[in-house]
Amino acid sequence: PEGHYKNITTIALRAKAYDWTYDFLNKFKSKLPEESTENAYNFNLANYHLSIGELDEAMNLLQRIDVSDMRYALATRAMQIRVYYELDEYEPLKNLSVSFKTFIKRHKKINDTRVHGFLNLLNLTISCAKYKSEKLYRSKAKNKANLEKIRLKINTTPQIINRSWIEARINELEI
Repeated sequence: PEGHYKNITTIALRAKAYDWTYDFLNKFKSKLPEESTENAYNFNLANYHLSIGELDEAMNLLQRIDVSDMRYALATRAMQIRVYYELDEYEPLKNLSVSFKTFIKRHKKINDTRVHGFLNLLNLTISCAKYKSEKLYRSKAKNKANLEKIRLKINTTPQIINRSWIEARINELEI
């Protein structure tokens, strides 16, 4: 099932087993349900490319995904947010964030936990991007205070989609 395909890919990428993941994605693509093969493969391959830093290829694959399936619509946009952040593409990041928030709020079938999780991801990513883009123009004391605000926000927020990713981005901001 495509859920297992995604979970195995996610675990392998977290373990940094990149070669194994790439082989797995290609070896088991033909075992996916026919109606979801391309979406599942492109989404997971995009995740692979994001994980190894091939951001342009990740974005290219994300643009091939049919977002008529709500799961892929949400997950694809969340991954695009991550790619734009990694590319330091702040205008597209802000634009996608605004349109994604509107999308989430309009689709009443998304459960509240997921809505809050995605909105928190968006808000924290925008906070990190703003911090990153303005860091050179503020004092060390102001930077430290702003980073502590972001840290407090993540530590007091129970639902965040891609929590480990946003925590890693916050840790990078300290450097």
